[in-house]
Amino acid sequence: MYIDSDTLRSYFIEDGNTEVVKEILGKEKLITSVISLEQLLADCEKNKKKMEIKQLEKLKRLQIVPLTKEIMKLALKLMRNYKISLHQGIHLATCIHYKEKMLSFNKKWDEMKEIERIDPLSLVGIEAKLGKGSVPFINRL
Repeated sequence: MYIDSDTLRSYFIEDGNTEVVKEILGKEKLITSVISLEQLLADCEKNKKKMEIKQLEKLKRLQIVPLTKEIMKLALKLMRNYKISLHQGIHLATCIHYKEKMLSFNKKWDEMKEIERIDPLSLVGIEAKLGKGSVPFINRL
């Protein structure tokens, strides 16, 4: 599966999806484009969260794939066709190139007929969905 940078960001910057992404990265083999590094580093700096490349290297089930000329050509075509950003075009083109499904919380990917989006919430247990240490409401009574 291909993980987009917005979803991968949840691993490094705490949000409501952090536990979900951590669980998935612990059990699924994933790929992402090298451009995710640039996006992650920029987002971490903006959020005053220090990130080092070695943190990504610790994620043994994540493979970072290169941006090739072939992927770039496809990205430009997709960007123009779907009127999306170049970054989104590169994510989409990389996903298509490697014949992967897109792991993302972003429902916008559902509009792209070339890929299938997988909602990360569909891959995890209830604890990850609720957050570590949470108890479902029904059990609180």
